[in-house]
Amino acid sequence: MKPTPKGWPRISSAIYYREAARAIDWLCNAFGFEVRLKVDGDGGRVVHSELVYGGGVVMVAEAGGDKPDHQGHAPDMVSGGNTQNMFAYVGDIEAHCARARAAGAKVVVEPKVSDYGDAYWSDKSYECIDAGGHHWWFAQRLSDGTSYAPKLDSSQLGPNPPPRGWPRISSSLYYQQASPAIDWLCEAFGFEVQLKVEGDGGRIEHSELVLADGLVMVSEEVRDADKDSHRKSPASIGGANTQSLMVYVDDVNALCERARKAGARILTEPKDSDYGADYWTDRGCAIVDLGGHRWWFSQRLRG
Repeated sequence: MKPTPKGWPRISSAIYYREAARAIDWLCNAFGFEVRLKVDGDGGRVVHSELVYGGGVVMVAEAGGDKPDHQGHAPDMVSGGNTQNMFAYVGDIEAHCARARAAGAKVVVEPKVSDYGDAYWSDKSYECIDAGGHHWWFAQRLSDGTSYAPKLDSSQLGPNPPPRGWPRISSSLYYQQASPAIDWLCEAFGFEVQLKVEGDGGRIEHSELVLADGLVMVSEEVRDADKDSHRKSPASIGGANTQSLMVYVDDVNALCERARKAGARILTEPKDSDYGADYWTDRGCAIVDLGGHRWWFSQRLRG
């Protein structure tokens, strides 16, 4: 697969907030993001923004507005539900957690060590809820397993690169039935399974799907009201999404047809978007997958 455009990871996520401008300031203060680009519209409304952290990118935009079909909801618009969960690797987990807490993040899981054994890895991580109700999981790699052989092997520069097999930032997607969703994502979008961990009754506890140098995690939504009740499939909250994934591909027309044949709903047929001489020209399409998640596939034409 061709490399991504300069400055972009293979897969990134757009996150929706009721007040995006305030959310951007908060994310920079609490988590250490930096603003690469911010496009303001009428009344100071954020039309598009790009926040970067150590080679990772997230996009932040306003919730609601004129977006069709429930796209772009903030979690508090859907009773606190999240359809995705952001995951990022950092260099010093204790310092990062303290910074987030000082800025007002709600730490729901304190930093703890999770050792997955010699075959996998050991991480220290914490989970928090940001100012807009989105869940974030930050981790620091402590050790790599001797037999873990990931398909993805992105080389990142910097003093604290993410572990082998991981991009800087990735996203977890929740489905009512994760196993068929994994099969469908491989068939429709061309993902490959890097790792799949099954629990009782074939329930997917954790999985890693890779596409070139990008990664998403897929697991079951949580139905237990006393544990991780924010983990909702869009199908469980009226089709709403609190995040949307963007993926760079080589041929967006071919990807769109592949997804269509697999039963995806095409929201926006492939079209060119020219952002002017200062920016770039992309060709993209918007797709809803079998679980109701929103995807935007893009092909860089210029810039």
